[in-house]
Amino acid sequence: MNKEDFTPYIKQIKAASKEKISDEKLLEELEHHTTTYDMGIDAAVRFVTRKHSNIAPSDFSVVGQKKKISDLTCSENNVSITGKVMLAKSKNIIVQGSSKTIVEGSIADETGSVGFTIWDGISDIEVGAVYEFRNCYTKKFRNKPQINVGKNGSFAKMRDVEINVSPDLYAVPEVKIGNIKENFDNITTIGNISSIEKRTVIVKDKEKTVFSGVIVDDTGTIQYSAWKDFGLKKGETIRVKNAYVRSWKGILQLNFGDNCEISRESAQFGDFKITEIKEKTIAEAIKTGGTNVTIRGTIVHIKPGSGLIQRCPVCRRALRENRCSVHDSVMPGPNDYDLRLKLVIDDGTGTINANINCNNTEKITGVTLDAAKNQVNGILESEIIKKMSSQIFCKKVKVVGSIINDDYGSTIIVKDISFESSDISNDAKHLLKTVEDYQ
Repeated sequence: MNKEDFTPYIKQIKAASKEKISDEKLLEELEHHTTTYDMGIDAAVRFVTRKHSNIAPSDFSVVGQKKKISDLTCSENNVSITGKVMLAKSKNIIVQGSSKTIVEGSIADETGSVGFTIWDGISDIEVGAVYEFRNCYTKKFRNKPQINVGKNGSFAKMRDVEINVSPDLYAVPEVKIGNIKENFDNITTIGNISSIEKRTVIVKDKEKTVFSGVIVDDTGTIQYSAWKDFGLKKGETIRVKNAYVRSWKGILQLNFGDNCEISRESAQFGDFKITEIKEKTIAEAIKTGGTNVTIRGTIVHIKPGSGLIQRCPVCRRALRENRCSVHDSVMPGPNDYDLRLKLVIDDGTGTINANINCNNTEKITGVTLDAAKNQVNGILESEIIKKMSSQIFCKKVKVVGSIINDDYGSTIIVKDISFESSDISNDAKHLLKTVEDYQ
């Protein structure tokens, strides 16, 4: 280690010392213990600190391994980072039933920027000032390292340290919706709220309200999720800053987190419409995925799990014998029934699963949720499925929705479904010609 590497440790020892001792003397002692006695730096700092102060070594928090931000690996247990604070916001959270205030933000040095959370010892954090975060640990957050200052960590403002941070490291790029890619972070985009719905999800065993829908501009559409109430309204145009993008089963989602800033705009987006058709064969849809995709095909199978079901009153997952995969045994109420279809559609190029919600199930089968509940008599499937099957099996359909790809194969989450007219005579002629051409 050179003299500069010892400087942070010397400052801490002097701060804890009851004696007046020069930097040169402390440097000599630290070098002696680390070189002559082959001590690790932590042990050497504790030894020298105990010699010059009344603080027990176990009570003295030494500086962890110093790293640049670009060198963080998401697995550090004791690391120190010096950087300029670019963003800092306090936030109230509930921990084990008690309210707790934390600070979240971002810090940058010459090599990059990283998010941080201060869990204890909260005080005012000055944006634009240089701080040293000591004895921190890192975790992966949104596929990147995040610095965590816990109960064993500390932070201090560095008054005589200057860090030149490139504006490119923390500038928030503005991106058109059609150009958004997976894992984009801290982006700004402008779009019109085409739809919005409110739902409750379970995050770490706690209920959380999420606002979701579709946002659109003149280049494309993307699904969004707002993790707090920004007061969004259907039809308004917004500018969202510090949003991030993730992929869920192949579908891109724009996320508005707690650090997002949202303002209202008056921008217009020409003639682009959310109903713009991206028609694909099933083979193409499986390969490329996408949202707002249109496919045409024939219903060739009605899968188990179709018909009248019951949902968990907490998380809305489908129940099996009154058991939820998350909340175990639950007691659903009369409002926890739902009607759905799980189909397989074939167009000759491939097959795809299709999940149909209650409204669309009622639309194509003629069976309503209320009628299905009245016919149950303790049986949730058989008679209802028979009636549905007679209305839809082997029918040609046009389907619009979003493609997801997971361990269960490819599925289209259906937004709209309608029957296609069929001319059996022409279909037979087309099939015969296809076979003859093939031969």
